[in-house]
Amino acid sequence: MPCGCSCGGRRWVAGPSAEVGISGLPVVLSPSAHWLRRLIWAIALATALFWLVLQVRLSVLRLQHQSVSTTARSSTQLELPFPAVTVCAGERLNVDRVLNLTQPGTTVEQWRSIKHMSRYKLIRWREFNFDEFFSQTSHNWSELVKSCEYQGDACESVGR
Repeated sequence: MPCGCSCGGRRWVAGPSAEVGISGLPVVLSPSAHWLRRLIWAIALATALFWLVLQVRLSVLRLQHQSVSTTARSSTQLELPFPAVTVCAGERLNVDRVLNLTQPGTTVEQWRSIKHMSRYKLIRWREFNFDEFFSQTSHNWSELVKSCEYQGDACESVGR
């Protein structure tokens, strides 16, 4: 797959496919370029290559002559300070809110007595879509958290 293309054939980046090259090398290798231009680019490329090799060599020598040490320590924590949170949801959805979206007269007992998937036939689907139903009937986080303690204190007094 060419650079810059996605699976659907759409381009991620507008323009021609990316090519990698060394600036000046095509000029040095081109016999049609003026000799002075080729010579200047050859000197520039040779200088850059020399500088690269010199810097790598100096870095290797510096690392060989300096002592390098690494220290690692491992320990086991038997107790970690972590909040104790009790989360509880009796039902997947908030039944009271579900009943507001069902056919008039539907009771909690009727809703719970019907088999799981058949329950949803009682919903007034013409008035809203599934996303709206789910956002209106799902539990809020604050409703699910029954208790929260951090090192013996309530989470509210410690901060969140």
